[in-house]
Amino acid sequence: MKKWKVGDQGWSANFGNRQKEIKCPVCFGKRQVTVILGDDSNVVVPCKYCDNGYEGPRGYVTEYEYCKDVKPVTIDKITTEESSDGADQYCMDGHYGYYPDKTLFRTKEEAEIVATERAKQYKRDQDTRAIHIKKEQNKTYTWNAGYHMREAKRDRASAERHEQQAIICKERAK
Repeated sequence: MKKWKVGDQGWSANFGNRQKEIKCPVCFGKRQVTVILGDDSNVVVPCKYCDNGYEGPRGYVTEYEYCKDVKPVTIDKITTEESSDGADQYCMDGHYGYYPDKTLFRTKEEAEIVATERAKQYKRDQDTRAIHIKKEQNKTYTWNAGYHMREAKRDRASAERHEQQAIICKERAK
């Protein structure tokens, strides 16, 4: 394989991302979920997965789609560090980190194949991480449902007590 030189032009095989809005995978756009409690009663609570702070649930979430990012580059600088493989590191447009056979290619087609595979691998890694995070999200539904049920019960008891006090006050006023 021909070595690269300063001034050579090639293609960088990287990946990037773009935002996209998708229907919330928890509430499916309804902005609320129904939680079945242990006594088989249902409680409707706002969806916390697509919640956006003060705006409340939106019915959609913003996710990133990983896609190839192939660009033409010109080598500005070449550095060699002493390492077990003795690989050269190339600098383009002031950015280091381009390596032959990994991120730097002679043709656009080669770069696109590698960039697409890198984006797919990164997405697989992120999805695996997301599965573990989302698994724990269910705890917030049950806690929120329990909290709101407890507060509703407390408020009903408080309302009953105030109604009784109002009745006593009316009777004494007569």
